[in-house]
Amino acid sequence: MCFSEAPISKLAHMLAHPGGRSYAPFGVMLDKKILFEKGGRPVIYQPDSDYEDLSPSHRFRHKAYDPNAEQDFSWEREWRFHGDALPLEPSEVTLVVPTRAWADCLFEEHAGQLRGLAMVLDDAAAFAINKCPWHFIVLEDLGLDVAFECAPSDVMNGRQDR
Repeated sequence: MCFSEAPISKLAHMLAHPGGRSYAPFGVMLDKKILFEKGGRPVIYQPDSDYEDLSPSHRFRHKAYDPNAEQDFSWEREWRFHGDALPLEPSEVTLVVPTRAWADCLFEEHAGQLRGLAMVLDDAAAFAINKCPWHFIVLEDLGLDVAFECAPSDVMNGRQDR
């Protein structure tokens, strides 16, 4: 898994001018201290010829770098996590979504699941759940015009072929 240490102010640049890379307008933001505690490490920018010099346990961190190359992505300050899954708690992350409709849809999906669980325990508890534990940054709220092929309702209903 790859992460960028790029600041929020660079999101518009990354999405509008990907420079050959393809970025989706979704993401997970977390403090790099948390990522580090869970085993994430900064990428090592170096020539491919230095790859074999790395111990096998650190080779996942290698990123080819040539200061004379046409494309230089070192400004992204990439971090990597080597593993199949990175368990995160809602309090540790902020979700980046393209539109307010996406944030609302994810909130309703989450709240609906919690209400269903609360009803099993106590009917009154279902009405007490009104706050989603996830935090969101909505790109359109930052003034970014991010078009995305799928509407949230399509994804939630399993229809991603728009």
